[in-house]
Amino acid sequence: MRALTSTFVRGVVGTAEPLRAGATSVRAVRSSDADAIEATIDDVVIGVMGWPVDMAARYRTAVRQRRAPTLMVITERDREVAIGVVALEPLPVMDSEPFHRTVRIGLWMGPQGRGKGHMGRAVRLLVELMIGNDISLLAETAPTNHAARHVLERAGMVETGRRVVRLPNGSEVDGIVYERFAPRFARRPADQQP
Repeated sequence: MRALTSTFVRGVVGTAEPLRAGATSVRAVRSSDADAIEATIDDVVIGVMGWPVDMAARYRTAVRQRRAPTLMVITERDREVAIGVVALEPLPVMDSEPFHRTVRIGLWMGPQGRGKGHMGRAVRLLVELMIGNDISLLAETAPTNHAARHVLERAGMVETGRRVVRLPNGSEVDGIVYERFAPRFARRPADQQP
């Protein structure tokens, strides 16, 4: 089922021209990005994401072997070196829309790109690309991750709930759910329902 649900994302990511805003570019991952992606995963990223310490090597291997078709890299506009990553995970197919055209986005910025506004520009570009292709977005972050919350909100994503999130390292943290629905799936107030 995962391969079927990711087809529409691979199609959008694989055919999109590099997206650009200000000093930031976002483009599809290439196998040559493997080492640069590994360098973006430092102790800060591992801690925030709750990843095992070998996650950087796992990503490097997956990218080299072209097993990461739904990754996009964030670069500085005039350079090709990845300084951050956007991971797009299609949600499992469910019986009703918008779920079969929704992706969960995971984001991280390496140390060389932090504090320069790249993540905010990258997320806004990604939201435009996905919404323009009728794909809804979902993201989760910790209440204490003020920078991520700010980036998501500035990109037009709306807090829709809170839940406990189990991280890959087994720990559980409070999470805030943000969503942005493609226009045809936008929720309407109860009094406007057909």
